[in-house]
Amino acid sequence: MIADRQEKSVPRGATIVFVCHGGDLEIQACLLAASLRSQLGADFPIIAAIPAGCAPPSPEAVEILGQLDVQTAEVRSPFGERYLIGNKIAALGVDVATSHTIFLDSDILCSRPFSLDELPPGDVLAVPADGRTWPADDALWRYVYRTCGASPGHRRILTSFSEKLSWPYFNAGVIVVRDGAELAAHWEACCRQLFDDERVPMRFPWLDQICLPIAIERAQRAFGLLDRKWNYAVSLMPYAGSPIFCHYHSPEIIRQEALLNRHVIELASSLPGLRTLLRRHEGYADLLQGHMLSEAGGWKRSGTDAVRADQ
Repeated sequence: MIADRQEKSVPRGATIVFVCHGGDLEIQACLLAASLRSQLGADFPIIAAIPAGCAPPSPEAVEILGQLDVQTAEVRSPFGERYLIGNKIAALGVDVATSHTIFLDSDILCSRPFSLDELPPGDVLAVPADGRTWPADDALWRYVYRTCGASPGHRRILTSFSEKLSWPYFNAGVIVVRDGAELAAHWEACCRQLFDDERVPMRFPWLDQICLPIAIERAQRAFGLLDRKWNYAVSLMPYAGSPIFCHYHSPEIIRQEALLNRHVIELASSLPGLRTLLRRHEGYADLLQGHMLSEAGGWKRSGTDAVRADQ
């Protein structure tokens, strides 16, 4: 049920939320949490949303999150194994004690500090999608809006990488929102409305991205566009400039970027439990090798892992 909006009297600030469950996602979540604390200190509360019904994170992962002062919150998985991407909707709806929620995909690293003053205006903020991954025409967009009980708007945006004119269509890996619970309720309702609708082709795996702008319209929110530094697709372009969040998608991408690989090794050096967890996960263990890093950059090889030269 979607409750009527009520203005909350909460302090200005943001709580960072991401999903964590067993498997590769737990190592991504621990890396993300470690990078957040290394860059932001204690400035932001952090919550790991644990979806019920999914494989639980290992005791080792839970211990690392605790060491990083990350709270955990059990959430209901909207679609379970049928659509694990839907767990981000539940995470966005976690109750927070701040004015904003910042949802992050787990396969992200925080690269530098930031403040809320860097954000543009808007009730809901996201980076436009890299491209038109869901190739809908105007008629299909109008259909999904109306099917979900929303009025199709007139605003159009440019995709962030291909720079094609598009209906509002966002990368849902980084979302900044006021009252995340209300938006999450509309987002889930839209996804449920279209989940089994055969008149919507290619809705998987893009259902969350299709429904996010519709949910924003249903909730009568104004959206703003984040610069790509807030969700930098390092899988599509080399690390450059001063991105805040680097979206890497796979450990192989980190290995191709010396600065990111160095960041991971620094995190593992400061958290022995994280180093142990990395060694247990195929693909992520290779990040400890330091293949892309030079001794001149302050690293040396020691056995199978890279370590700081001053240790």
